[in-house]
Amino acid sequence: RIVKMERSVGKADYADLKKLKAALREEGGDLIHAHSSKAGALTRLAKPKAPVIYTPHAFATLDPTLGA
Repeated sequence: RIVKMERSVGKADYADLKKLKAALREEGGDLIHAHSSKAGALTRLAKPKAPVIYTPHAFATLDPTLGA
């Protein structure tokens, strides 16, 4: 299941954490894959029983020396 989150850190994160915990409780899973720093942090805070893989996708695009 995909738990949609706002990009920036804010008050909605608590509600997102609750949604994430509910999704993990209802569906479980053998492996959890997070795609951003925020999603990775919230997933770890949710303490899933399955292993968590975190794959950052933005590091290369955040490097100011690339494409200069």
